[in-house]
Amino acid sequence: MHATPQTDPLHRMGSLATIDRLLRTSLPASLATLSQEIATQLGLTITQLNFLNLLQRAAMPLSPVNLAEFTGLAPSTITKVVQQLERNGFLGTVKGERDLRRCYLVMTSRYDESLTSLLQSMTIDIAIIGRLYHDHELKIVSNFLTDIIPVLDDETRRLRR
Repeated sequence: MHATPQTDPLHRMGSLATIDRLLRTSLPASLATLSQEIATQLGLTITQLNFLNLLQRAAMPLSPVNLAEFTGLAPSTITKVVQQLERNGFLGTVKGERDLRRCYLVMTSRYDESLTSLLQSMTIDIAIIGRLYHDHELKIVSNFLTDIIPVLDDETRRLRR
């Protein structure tokens, strides 16, 4: 977490309430709609797209077992999705170095290349909006978004219980 400067408590509460509302409603709705359209454009299901996003975000190689644990989905579902993504050229597998019985999922360049092409105009729009902010303000926004992701992940795990 990053240190925050002191501000007027009422203004701060209002700003945090606005952020909370946006994170609960507007942002999920916009991201869900965008994700569905990306999946459609790539010929994927939303589940397949979510798998690719999870794998891309992971800080370490994931096995199908890791993915099942993280998503809460049955191993058989994971196997089907992985097979479909392999057939579509988005995923490959590699054997574990220490344990050859284990396999890990590896993304191909197809996903990044496809996203870059599909979302070119969004990247430009973000850059245009970014021009309205100073570098230090963009860093604050970046830090906030980075810090909020584990909060969202924790809430997801809490809701699964």
